[in-house]
Amino acid sequence: MNPIAFRIPLPGNLQPLEVRWYGILTATGLVLATWLCARLARRKGLDPDRVIDMVVYLAVGALIGARLVYVATNWNNYKNNLKSIVAIWEGGLSFHGAFIFGFLVLLAYCALTKISWLAYADLLVIGVPIIYVYTRLGNLMNGQDTIGRVAQYGWLYDWPQRAMSRFGTQPRHLAQVYGMIIGLILLWIMYRLYLRNRPAGYIFWSFVLWFSVLRSVLEEPFRQNPLYWVEWTNETFGLGFVTLTQWVSIPLIIIAIVALVLISRRASAQPSPQPAPA
Repeated sequence: MNPIAFRIPLPGNLQPLEVRWYGILTATGLVLATWLCARLARRKGLDPDRVIDMVVYLAVGALIGARLVYVATNWNNYKNNLKSIVAIWEGGLSFHGAFIFGFLVLLAYCALTKISWLAYADLLVIGVPIIYVYTRLGNLMNGQDTIGRVAQYGWLYDWPQRAMSRFGTQPRHLAQVYGMIIGLILLWIMYRLYLRNRPAGYIFWSFVLWFSVLRSVLEEPFRQNPLYWVEWTNETFGLGFVTLTQWVSIPLIIIAIVALVLISRRASAQPSPQPAPA
């Protein structure tokens, strides 16, 4: 696999501009997610043009947050080479950073425009799994990030020669593909929920719950991520606990469950509309 899709020649002695698969695929996921959300907006009486306008701001905020959090949690890889902090084309984005910063931008946008953030949050999280799938595919094409753990058994892959100097020659878990599978599962769950009549906020918190659970179980144990406080590994099957993402997922799961319970109770307490008299 080659991380560079093509090169654009530049005049003079300038180096050709490299266009990487990571950027192409992430942008493709964003476009498809925006298209889907804009189409679904009409089902709930939301403004599709508002969705497109909102996504522009969310994308910028999410990109900044994703990179900042990733660099902060992997500072040892950047402290001696500060220029590499901006090299996002090589991969290295934190989903939680993107989600948190995107969420803050959403709150600010909805407050300034005086619209319901819950209604749009329920809609936008349907598109997030699409972006996640394409980003993980971009990680796979890069061949040097989101790497899985070394194992003797499992769905394993020998990385290309250019990545061996960094990760060695032993077969590793296809953690990027595990992430893609999580994205497809989430897309199916979120789409099914959106087609049903759910109270405001239910889909958003369902996404937080399911993403936290699925990633903690299906992706993080197999990724070559640092372990914090509690360290347990199994080299035969390539497992590792507990990563920072798994620790963060614990309070997110608790908060999401509490929010879903409260939303469901509030919805059930509301009186059902009475049929009009004949």
